[in-house]
Amino acid sequence: MPFPLRLALAAALLLGTAAAAQSITLTFPASATTLNKGPSGCNDSVRVTWTASGFGTSPCNSLQLWVANGQACGDSPGTSATDGGTDLVLGTFNLTTQQTGTGDFVVSDMPGVAGRSCGEAIDVKNFVCASVQYRATVGGNCSTVQGTPNLIIRYDNVPPDAPTISADGLDGKISVHFAYNGSGASDVLYWSAEYGIKPAGGGDPAVWTPTGQISTSKTTNPITGLLNGTTWLVRGYAYDEVNNPSVASATVEATPQHSSGFWEEYKADGGNEVGGCSSAGAAAVPSAIAALSVLAAVLRRRSR
Repeated sequence: MPFPLRLALAAALLLGTAAAAQSITLTFPASATTLNKGPSGCNDSVRVTWTASGFGTSPCNSLQLWVANGQACGDSPGTSATDGGTDLVLGTFNLTTQQTGTGDFVVSDMPGVAGRSCGEAIDVKNFVCASVQYRATVGGNCSTVQGTPNLIIRYDNVPPDAPTISADGLDGKISVHFAYNGSGASDVLYWSAEYGIKPAGGGDPAVWTPTGQISTSKTTNPITGLLNGTTWLVRGYAYDEVNNPSVASATVEATPQHSSGFWEEYKADGGNEVGGCSSAGAAAVPSAIAALSVLAAVLRRRSR
């Protein structure tokens, strides 16, 4: 093979090898792929870092970095009058002079939030995108490489609905049951509850005591150390991924009650302390039978 042809073939092979490895990597701070921002983060600045590899001298144009208006990137940002001009371009970069860089934006400037008050009811989820065109072979047509992974930036100041709760009084504690309710259920990250002694004249307790965070993997949570025979009021809250709290649930009440152990109930039903290591077997058998009978009665009562 003549030398010029060998050189051209070698160049084509090199470009083909580079094409297989060409990529644009996108990252948020701390390598997060999703950033959730609530009301307090409306004016936060966000930095996106990009790194390109394997392009060599094959790019057909500059790399573009943008925040899309929605959850689809496309091959390029929508910035003209014909496509709505709603994407936020963060920068254009020449890959022949740099292979990594950053783009910065403020949450309040991103599509869906820009031009609106941070206090409005807004729940927007956008992709952060990058793309560049390149030639896979010498003299070949240009095709597009997009950035990965898909980064998501979300601004959400819409709280979930309050949970539905119920409560059971047990010995020295209350068992509180939570259930999803209404809109925003898929975003609920954790529950919380607060409780207090029911006032004699009605109304709210003098003091509400919070329970702290309760994972949504738990639908039941005990509140312990409570006075038996006292009626307690309980209400619950739901919190979403950006810590937006729901309003309080309906208030429920429960009264812890002392629960006798088996031995107490056995003796209350006429059982006697008979038997033991020094007792004769004949005397111990009736006592054991009586104890089993009482145990069965206790279990029947508790199962009702």
